[in-house]
Amino acid sequence: MYLRDIKFPYCSAEEMATLEKAVSNIYVDMQTNERISYAHRCYNTTRRRACALEQWFDNVISTIIQKDFKDAKKLEKETAKALRQERLRLMKEKLLEAGQNVEDLKEKADDFEDEEEPELMQLADCQITETDQDKQQTLSPGEENVPAPTPVPLRDLAPPPSQETIFGNIEQLKKQHEKESADFDKAQEMNKARMQQGLDEKLAARRNRRNRQSVME
Repeated sequence: MYLRDIKFPYCSAEEMATLEKAVSNIYVDMQTNERISYAHRCYNTTRRRACALEQWFDNVISTIIQKDFKDAKKLEKETAKALRQERLRLMKEKLLEAGQNVEDLKEKADDFEDEEEPELMQLADCQITETDQDKQQTLSPGEENVPAPTPVPLRDLAPPPSQETIFGNIEQLKKQHEKESADFDKAQEMNKARMQQGLDEKLAARRNRRNRQSVME
């Protein structure tokens, strides 16, 4: 699971089990005022903590994930621009060596336009909005919708997880990627060597057959 290292500060599995038990006993809770009061506290507490969890999600996305995404996009754009400049420089050198005109080959690295990935940009900028139809379909105990709980002040909101908790140990992931790439290259070289050896053996066998046929003739 991708979020296996992240523990949500609100609406834990135990709290959801309590809510499920309360829903299962809803008809029993309707029989006495004491049980009605208890069920109301349970539902109200769960609702407030669910709203706090949503607020915590928004805070984590805006302060950590989106910031990291924008920093990564900025670095990617700068690296792509530098790579384009280097490619243009090498192309000019090759054209000069071949004695060709390089006036038409102008460096346009400053005009390099970053091609944003639609899915990633949509993820970074998306905002979930509730339509009027969704609001009409929302269940409420009365004719009017219950007002949303007061947002939790940021100072009282549960602290967000660290970048390492969300993204993992970047240095370790880099080392793992380098090791996997090296193992892959090694396997490719071994396969190439085996194929070359097999080809050499077939060619040698073919030469031997031709030599024997020449001797017999």
